[in-house]
Amino acid sequence: MNLYVLGVIIAISSGCVNNLGVLFQKKVINDHREEPEFLRSLIKSPLWVFGLILQILIGGAILYMIAQALIGPSLVPGLMSGGLIVLALGSTMILKEKLRKTEISGILLMILGIFSLSLSQLSINLAVINILEQVFIIRLSIFTGAIFLAYIIIHFTSKYIKKSKGIFFALKSGLVYSLNSVWIGPLVAVLTRIFSSNFNMEELLLFFPALVIILICTAYGIIFAQKAFQNGQVNILSPLIGVPGQIIPVLIFFLIYNLVPASSLNVLFLIIGLVLIIVSSFLLATSQVRLEEIQISED
Repeated sequence: MNLYVLGVIIAISSGCVNNLGVLFQKKVINDHREEPEFLRSLIKSPLWVFGLILQILIGGAILYMIAQALIGPSLVPGLMSGGLIVLALGSTMILKEKLRKTEISGILLMILGIFSLSLSQLSINLAVINILEQVFIIRLSIFTGAIFLAYIIIHFTSKYIKKSKGIFFALKSGLVYSLNSVWIGPLVAVLTRIFSSNFNMEELLLFFPALVIILICTAYGIIFAQKAFQNGQVNILSPLIGVPGQIIPVLIFFLIYNLVPASSLNVLFLIIGLVLIIVSSFLLATSQVRLEEIQISED
């Protein structure tokens, strides 16, 4: 098994483990929602704590970072979408419901989309990227500025269009989240050099800003997502949040790392994979809606 295939498997596993953690937490919430000391029951539940560890530490951090180190930031978000299959299947067990036709179609399309995306082979070897190269830093800065400009445009447009607040918050959340994919590359590149004893102290000039940006964007991405759900339909807004997170990482391959696919066939696989994954995300959104209805705040 080569490193690319291993990276693809770990990226898919990251999404599956992340969503498995969400399911465990939702199951405990659903089982204990009538108890008077609800929050204390959650914290005391080994399954809820285990789910939190799966979601944040193992799926969201360890496996995610390993996948980034192996295949780079362009493909990981798309491959992680495979976790939505786990979410759809698990929601039927928790809620004791059967899979709907749209969800079955979504699962099939997701499998085909991930297979097609993996065939694109748009991997980035972060270990050999010179993140201190002036041209790289300029491209990184321009790309970040372009995303921020798009955010500003959406923000001020939302001030004049009052009827679509949920959609605007969803787009803002997706853009903010997508900055993680932009800056995770320099962060992981430094980490790989540290573990390979090829570390340059000057690289910390990018490492710390990258870490701060990722933490801030994650926090605001969550805030905007919750505001989006408060102002619109989850089944539309949840996958809409993910659209920038699927497209922008692919642009990183071309516009920041200045790489070229091996052939036009790779680009075709990439486009087909992204389209199938995005369509599948909308089809699988119904299972996300049913799980979102299991809320701590309702108790």
